[in-house]
Amino acid sequence: MMKLSLKWCLFTVLMVSPTACFYPSEIAIAQIQDGRDEFNRLTREAKQLSDSGKHRASLTLYQQALKLVQEIGNPQAEAGVLYNLGYAYEALKQYTQAVEFYRQSLLISQRLQDHVSTGETLLHLGHSYYHLAQYTKALQSYQQALPLYKRLGDRSGEGITLSSIALVYDTQEEYAKALEWYQQALLVRRQLREQRAVGSILSRLGQIYYNLGRYELALQHYQSALVLYRQVGEPASEATNLMKIGLSYFRLKQYGKALEYHQKALALARSLGDRSREALTLGSIGLVHFEQKNYPKALEHYQPALTLLKSVNDKHEIAITLTNIGNIYNELKLFPKALEFYQQALVIHQQEGSRASQGIALHNIGLTHYQLGDSLQAERSLYAAIAVWESLCPGLSDENQVALYQTQKVSYETLEQVLRTQGKLKDASDIAKRGRVRALLEQQTPGRSHPCQTIPKTNQ
Repeated sequence: MMKLSLKWCLFTVLMVSPTACFYPSEIAIAQIQDGRDEFNRLTREAKQLSDSGKHRASLTLYQQALKLVQEIGNPQAEAGVLYNLGYAYEALKQYTQAVEFYRQSLLISQRLQDHVSTGETLLHLGHSYYHLAQYTKALQSYQQALPLYKRLGDRSGEGITLSSIALVYDTQEEYAKALEWYQQALLVRRQLREQRAVGSILSRLGQIYYNLGRYELALQHYQSALVLYRQVGEPASEATNLMKIGLSYFRLKQYGKALEYHQKALALARSLGDRSREALTLGSIGLVHFEQKNYPKALEHYQPALTLLKSVNDKHEIAITLTNIGNIYNELKLFPKALEFYQQALVIHQQEGSRASQGIALHNIGLTHYQLGDSLQAERSLYAAIAVWESLCPGLSDENQVALYQTQKVSYETLEQVLRTQGKLKDASDIAKRGRVRALLEQQTPGRSHPCQTIPKTNQ
């Protein structure tokens, strides 16, 4: 998540209430002055620690400052310290604690009608909820922050919030909403000439189009992002986009181009000592060799990729690599071995909640059961895969739905074959119709069934 800079790090004024009906003694004035000086020292030193990345060390000083400001009684300064405690915990990836302090800070800022502080606290509260996978609460926080930034004319805050809303929908694979919000964010951040942010949004848009099977459009977005990352000097992001460009060429069956970009990405990742990107690129190279039916060469890349991914604990990519290795065993007709890898991948995808990845795993498991002669298990897995595919559909434009169906139609075709093998001819006819209804989108006219419309399922 993109983050704003630290706010309220130093408070230079701690005031006695102007409505006080007494004249403080010289001792009381001295005590107030001493408290103010100590508070300023604590927050100044805490800020220095935080700026140097020593967030855990800053916590102790902020806690001391919080106790002091609560004793003196300055709610605005208290809100600031609570915010900084939340920010420190967020930086330490201790998001539950971050939420606790952001919520306390927010209550005070809202009571004081401090819209600037309220907006930024809501934004970071949303970030923390996002990392806790509490997506509904994240959206609620962002959607409360957005009108505040608009009212204040804070275009930078508005752009970050729009990007954050889009990312929540993207993470939940609600592609139609993600596209809508990313486009809004892109407009704002281009106007502000925030090139890094523009590059990031373009890359995310590219990924959505890639997931939808619109590889030419994905390629265009990745290439635009690559230009920006090179301009601003972001070699890690450059390496990622080189790999994604390679993957797009792979999907377009331009294997020479794919390997060319993957090799560039691999060299850059290794020069950066980036094991995660190195692993991803090795896996992508393995994918090209697999498609060219060079299975030993593919395994030669998948296996070190898997080792690297385990070392950085990237579970999502571990599951993808397990799937790719399973595909090799499937092609070699070692079906029990293939099934073993597919099932490992499915468990990880279910834990993560990635629907598209679950759909792929379920399809592969269903196909492998069918190849093993277990038609009943094949039927169950393929029905489950199709249910996943159709859950991704609502809200997408016709063009995007067509592209998405092209990546999924094999599940309908395989299930139809499985059902016919069992003599379930009516069910086979129904699933064939269900697939055709989705395919009809390309020539859809008013009144015709919508391909993502829920169609009553046959008995399973």
